[in-house]
Amino acid sequence: MGLGSRGFVLFGCMVSTAALLAACGISQAVEPSRAPVDDVDLYLMRGGAELVPGGSVERAMTVINHGRDMVGNVELFYTTPILINIDGTKKLPDGCAMYYQNKDYRVPEVVKCTLPPLKHNARVEVSLPLKIYQNAPPVPTYGAAIARPADAGKDRERNITDNIAVPGGVISLPAIAANGQARQSRAGSRLTLHTSTAAVPDKPTEAVYRIYNMGDQPAPKVRLQVVTSLYVNTSTAGPLPAGCGMVLKDPDPAVPEIVDCEIGDLAPGKSREFRIPVKAVPGGPIGQLQGVALVTRGGASRDALQSEVTIAQGMVHGPLISGVPTSPPR
Repeated sequence: MGLGSRGFVLFGCMVSTAALLAACGISQAVEPSRAPVDDVDLYLMRGGAELVPGGSVERAMTVINHGRDMVGNVELFYTTPILINIDGTKKLPDGCAMYYQNKDYRVPEVVKCTLPPLKHNARVEVSLPLKIYQNAPPVPTYGAAIARPADAGKDRERNITDNIAVPGGVISLPAIAANGQARQSRAGSRLTLHTSTAAVPDKPTEAVYRIYNMGDQPAPKVRLQVVTSLYVNTSTAGPLPAGCGMVLKDPDPAVPEIVDCEIGDLAPGKSREFRIPVKAVPGGPIGQLQGVALVTRGGASRDALQSEVTIAQGMVHGPLISGVPTSPPR
């Protein structure tokens, strides 16, 4: 069943629209000024993009090298936000190719770009064509992007923390109905999602996802999709719970892993809990990273898709590694 017939709950951010971008980690840090160093020091910035349901837009990603001249190439991995795909009708920039393709709007896609070596203070920009799901509701959504040296042996990275950006935003409001009246919430099932998770590099831990039906009607064919943070894997951490399977299994820390869990029907007032094993990849950034989880239900009308969305509070905590960062994380 396609997403057009589902209602859903998106995990990842919270609070009012005015405070939303900063709270979700979507805000972009101002480029710092740095002196030359002995190592490569890549910095990744993302440009803005207006996210309109059914629309196409280009997302600019800029890589800057504040360190010494590079010997090898730059690798850029871009993971689309949920509800957004790569626009397959448009050509990708030179050096870029689809790394993981999945036209289900509940599941992100991944592009990998191989870019020429950057000299000190040089930069390169690529613009990636995106397509927003036509029935997307007005919610925040975000993906992940990372730039890194293709050959870490030749080009040692000074600080991986500022190599990562969060390309996302808030999808615009849906159109007003033909009669001029805004869509109203209706009785029925109402799903909420709560999570508690932390990942550390020395041992597996668990990400706990609890799905509740707070409505007065059963929620049919409920599914949970979990997208790990960068530098967090689940495939190396342990077996998945019953009903869950790997959609994307990739131990490369620059690529998220995706888990799909079939919940089935969820009665009013009932809940289900899933414990997903996670493990941080050593050598990752300092501080917090964000993953995303999405709950969908079958049989929802388009109005319900627009009106029954709940944003759950919380973040997926990324690995805390030893050492002191040479620039503040953003």
